[in-house]
Amino acid sequence: MNQLATRNRTNNYFWPQVESLFDQFFPETVGKPKTYGPPLDAWETNKEYVIELEVAGISKDKLDITVEGDLLTVTGRVDYKKEEKPSGYLIQERFHKGFSRSVRLANGADMANVKATLENGILRIEIPKTEEKKIKKIDISPALPGI
Repeated sequence: MNQLATRNRTNNYFWPQVESLFDQFFPETVGKPKTYGPPLDAWETNKEYVIELEVAGISKDKLDITVEGDLLTVTGRVDYKKEEKPSGYLIQERFHKGFSRSVRLANGADMANVKATLENGILRIEIPKTEEKKIKKIDISPALPGI
């Protein structure tokens, strides 16, 4: 055990994999809450930027959305009640976990008018574009004769 605690980290690929496995099997020994990042999709339309996160099982009172400059951050927390089962756990993958996902938006995002909805486990965030960033179609005029 002493070797594990004082190991030489010369192999930068191997040890993170070992630590990840160790954390999965012994989450209570890590000493910090587990974090994960829910899947996130982001796209832009002519009028807005849209971000969607899968947050199934998380109520809106456990979610926070903040805006600081051009950085939009979503944080959340899931707390599972730990119950002792009569015969003990064979596998326990649900535990207290939190997450924080941040997206830096391009200039032209109207951060003062961000809207968010939560429906069927999908958190949808809509950020309108300012007028100067909206895509404008330019009509092509016929050429003037003689030019």
